[in-house]
Amino acid sequence: MCILEIYSDTDSFKEFIKTTTLPNFKIDEKGEFTNSLKKRLNENYIISIKISNKEMDNLNGQINDAIQFLNINCIELEKLVSNHKVTFSYLRFGVLINENQAILRNYYPIELLRLVNRLNFEIETAIYNGNSFE
Repeated sequence: MCILEIYSDTDSFKEFIKTTTLPNFKIDEKGEFTNSLKKRLNENYIISIKISNKEMDNLNGQINDAIQFLNINCIELEKLVSNHKVTFSYLRFGVLINENQAILRNYYPIELLRLVNRLNFEIETAIYNGNSFE
């Protein structure tokens, strides 16, 4: 699964979502509880956008979905980042490894790197051990 998260210390995304054409998003407001357990407050305003539903064992599929999503939604994302004081933003690719893997090599195509550079996004690879889901 690939998620885009954009954080702001000062600007809520509530008004933006009223007019956006971006799909599959959720927002979290600064000062609200992070989850239903109500143990921790959000320290930032956050918009999270699901970029890919591909499984964690399909990094290439996630990357292809991300390139397609960013190409289609680049103008809308540029509006978002130019109208908010963004603290940080990143694409998170979830990758599943098994306990026998000694190395994981990541390859990100130039087209993806150009798009994230244009939008000033970072890339995160979250690596999960397959045993943690058993």
